Amino acid sequence: MHRIRKVFHYVSDKISNESGAILVMFALMLPLLLLFYSMAFDSAKVQRENARLADGMNQAALAVAFADNRDQTTPSDRQLVRDYLQYYLPGADIPDDGLSITARINYFDDAKQRPKSVDYGVSGVAVMHPVFTNKTVQPQGIGYSKDISTRVGSGAGHGSGVVRKTLAKFAGSADYVFVVDFSGSMSSGSLEPGMNRIQLLHKVVKDFGRKVLDDNPDTTIGFVPFSIGVPVKSTRYNNDMPGGFELECSWVGELRTDYNLDSETTLNLRKFNPEFWYNKNGTPGTTEMTQRKRYDESLYDYYKNILTEGLGLTFEQMVDRGWCVKNSSTGNGPGRAEYSCDASPRTNMFNNTAEFTDTYLIAQKFMDLTDSSPYTYLTNDTLDFDAMFADEGYLFSDAAVKTHPLFYTYLGKRPFRYMCGSAFAPSTVNNSSQVIKSIKFGKKTGSYLIELSSDPAVLDEFAQMDITDNAVSAWTDSSSGLLRALPVIAKGVNPRKIIIIISDGDDTAEPQKVADTLHKTHKVCDRIRTGLRKYSAAETTSVDLYFISLTTGASRVKYWADNCVGADHAFTARKYQQLIDTLTGIVQKESLHFVNDRD
Repeated sequence: MHRIRKVFHYVSDKISNESGAILVMFALMLPLLLLFYSMAFDSAKVQRENARLADGMNQAALAVAFADNRDQTTPSDRQLVRDYLQYYLPGADIPDDGLSITARINYFDDAKQRPKSVDYGVSGVAVMHPVFTNKTVQPQGIGYSKDISTRVGSGAGHGSGVVRKTLAKFAGSADYVFVVDFSGSMSSGSLEPGMNRIQLLHKVVKDFGRKVLDDNPDTTIGFVPFSIGVPVKSTRYNNDMPGGFELECSWVGELRTDYNLDSETTLNLRKFNPEFWYNKNGTPGTTEMTQRKRYDESLYDYYKNILTEGLGLTFEQMVDRGWCVKNSSTGNGPGRAEYSCDASPRTNMFNNTAEFTDTYLIAQKFMDLTDSSPYTYLTNDTLDFDAMFADEGYLFSDAAVKTHPLFYTYLGKRPFRYMCGSAFAPSTVNNSSQVIKSIKFGKKTGSYLIELSSDPAVLDEFAQMDITDNAVSAWTDSSSGLLRALPVIAKGVNPRKIIIIISDGDDTAEPQKVADTLHKTHKVCDRIRTGLRKYSAAETTSVDLYFISLTTGASRVKYWADNCVGADHAFTARKYQQLIDTLTGIVQKESLHFVNDRD
């Protein structure tokens, strides 16, 4: 112990005697020491963050391949890449202009141009910030800059991290129902020169449909065009237009037994039936008889001034046929116009006085709905969701289908005026007699439902449908299209059933509320998958729902991904080849794996 003390005192004395020299040496060495430690520390940090950036980029490539949008500019995909990089590098900046996505489609070597795989790659720039910069280390100019930009990516030229999505041809037959938006915006221009959106869809569906029908003769295809409600061809005899088919407005669901009538709720009301009220429109009266007369006057005007021209008949001929009857007493008291006209015994208000009396107040409420902001009588207040879902097989049966004839008169005189407006041909929607002539002589109409068929002729029939050039078809209700597709596809006899919803815009305000109730409260898409397996006409082993947006709209695609179809079944496709590739990918099974980008 004594020897140790002597050594310690010796060293202390030496340091004390030479402290000046040591301090000078330390001052000279300090910048070099700081440089050494800053470079060592920040170099390790940069290397570590580069590795994390590479991991984040590979995970982002997998996520983009899983989404399989095949559109290199989709905002949702770019945001997906950004989210992954920000997660792996929380302290770095990710410039948007540094992000890029590549999608290279590889095709089978045959004449059908079927994609066999898609190679996805992503790349991006991360701006990292070292702890020690050349402004904090002396002498200045030594050390890293305050911002270090580094690029890591996958795809051609980046060396690694390419994700290949392989597509294997699905050998089985399937039933396809296209639920297609026929709202007014579908007449807007597409990204394909010389085509609006519905024309682009015509070509895509025809080309795709021929491929799947050629591949398997048991495959069937059907079409459900929607705006608000779905037009259908009726098999019922049309008394108003003998010799011509009748178009009706259809939807699937159930109306409440009574609708909130405020002070009128004490009345003993029957259930409102649009089939009875479809041809009655007029200014509401102060009494029942006054209102009846105004409806009667409106029908008299329709038969006298519109049907005569549309059908090529005189009014006297209509009287001879019993469609119109001259009244001996008229006015508010009898509730009759000069002539009472209605060829249908079902809707004649004087043959069905009890139904008129019991429901005219509630009918006016429904008419008010369709004349104002909701534009539809299918609302959260009027639909009976409990009744719709009480029997889990109900929505898949024809019993759930409700229809009412379409009234071929001027927009302002049509009850439920915006319902199924897409049924009318362009340039005829406000010309009532022209609409009637068009239908009577079999000319091109707007849109209507086509049941499942394996006949390629249905593809040409769909391609003849056009968008109404009027605000009557401007509104969008995707729920009415989706629900109306269920009884159609349930009739299919193939083990795989596929519903493809295609739209270019968001739902109108009131239909969006209904959609939220169906999807978020009642989980309708889960019910569809379960129900089609149990209630289809033949054994069903696979049910798939897809959503395709024809325009960029990340929130719309996300809504369908989150609430119905799933992230891997929601797409944006705006060009012909993107749509064809997306639809072809639906037919095929798929897998994901990393490949060398030089393969």
